[in-house]
Amino acid sequence: MVGANTYACGTAVKAGMLAVESGASLPADQFLRVDADGVLDLGGNSQTATALLGTGKVKSGSLAVTEAVASLTGLGSGKIAVVKMKSSK
Repeated sequence: MVGANTYACGTAVKAGMLAVESGASLPADQFLRVDADGVLDLGGNSQTATALLGTGKVKSGSLAVTEAVASLTGLGSGKIAVVKMKSSK
């Protein structure tokens, strides 16, 4: 993924890898799901999502989760920071 996104719904990686390049962003006010056969490579970038779901791998970046973290079993290699933030709602 390169550049700003143009969609306003959740992101699901069912299989394969979604790589977020420098300057790219996922919708911050939506869920992020990475299934068992999927990998989300944050490319060293910081991203925000309302929820982290699934058992796939998230690697190489920082992910702030504002609502719920359903699974952290698939954290991959590299520097990863998952931060549960208190919602302002």
